[in-house]
Amino acid sequence: MIALIFIFLLTAPAFFCERVELRSPRYTNFGNWHPWSRCRDGEFAYGIQVKVEGDQRGGDDTGLNAVCLFCRPLGSDEISRENWINSGEGLWGVWGARKYCQNTNVLIGFELRSEPDQRGKDDVAADNFAGYCGEPLGPRTKDVWVAGDTPGWGEWTGAQLCPERYAVCGIQSQIEGDQRGGDDTALNNVNVECCKITVAACNPGYSLVRIAHYDNSQSPGTVAHEVLRRISITKTTGSTTTLSNSEKNTVSGSIGASMAYTDGQFTGIVNTELTKSSEKMTTSQLQTMVQDAITNERSEKVTFTIPAWQNIVIDQLVITCGEYRIATAKTITRSIH
Repeated sequence: MIALIFIFLLTAPAFFCERVELRSPRYTNFGNWHPWSRCRDGEFAYGIQVKVEGDQRGGDDTGLNAVCLFCRPLGSDEISRENWINSGEGLWGVWGARKYCQNTNVLIGFELRSEPDQRGKDDVAADNFAGYCGEPLGPRTKDVWVAGDTPGWGEWTGAQLCPERYAVCGIQSQIEGDQRGGDDTALNNVNVECCKITVAACNPGYSLVRIAHYDNSQSPGTVAHEVLRRISITKTTGSTTTLSNSEKNTVSGSIGASMAYTDGQFTGIVNTELTKSSEKMTTSQLQTMVQDAITNERSEKVTFTIPAWQNIVIDQLVITCGEYRIATAKTITRSIH
């Protein structure tokens, strides 16, 4: 029994830890470890940028010199160059292009490309860094990744993936300094921290709320009908219906992650209704609509063309998550009898 408990503790760290550390295989071990650099609480990495020295064509090559990660709140699809973390930086090379996960996906693991110790010849050590992308509450796979553009020395050393319901939130780098005429290698190894994703319980639901009705069933001509549509997020309980920015970030993460987790189930329910208008929606589209309502609340006038001989209703797609109600920009026009 004691042996079984010990094995369970070793193989199931996610049950007991708020953070899990991943380590690159140690192909080389030159240099010193820099301090950890971490995303702010509640934020996760979603993009990378690497600093690389190109091929020196017979000179001293260092390859990968630094790795930068970009952070944002869970559920956000905004891309910002300002919110980044970095643990140390080698002296050589230039920063390459920024690479991001799509939609609201986050980094769920990494892989380092490294060259083993050359035993007296020119050592490069690490050459490239790749981040694996995935849905916050989805499976942990190697299907989608973003990587730097580098000379391509060495080999990929094996994917290091966060446990399910964890995502990348911190980085630590081992970097060798200037050897002053000796063999320089710059970045050698990387440790990555995965933080637990805490999502409020939410079983997303939907409803179609009527915002307009126009009876044109007795007319042989089309009619332009203007409707005022409100796109917003509100609370259905409590003394106020408005949300703070902090609450909005929390709700965005809860709904976005929950939609991804229930994927086919939720979109299937929505699409059953949309079938009547020959439309289909994906989880990504729904997440984008939620994010739009949370970050850009507004009232807007929309003009609909009412066909001749038709009695038309216009419904707005409303998504709910617990006490929160999100009125999206999605409208559905249907003919009734």
